[in-house]
Amino acid sequence: MADIGIETIPEYRGKGLGYAAARHLIRRIIAENKRLVWGCHYMNSASAALAYKLGFVKYSEYCILSALYIIHSNISVYSKKACSKEQALKVPAL
Repeated sequence: MADIGIETIPEYRGKGLGYAAARHLIRRIIAENKRLVWGCHYMNSASAALAYKLGFVKYSEYCILSALYIIHSNISVYSKKACSKEQALKVPAL
């Protein structure tokens, strides 16, 4: 299983770079016959939109709690739609 996500520094956002990088990474992971998941903070609408654009669907949400740092964070998890390897490799072009 591969848990992927993309971070783009602010001055390079909105240029399709995150999409291109994620698309390349997805193809490599699928070629290795691994299952893909995409996790992001539930308020990160840009990451969620990119996941959807790349063919992921939301399948769960969970909360992380830590007594050491008092962290409370809701995480949304997206899974690549079930399809054949050939279909998965056909990630839409830019």
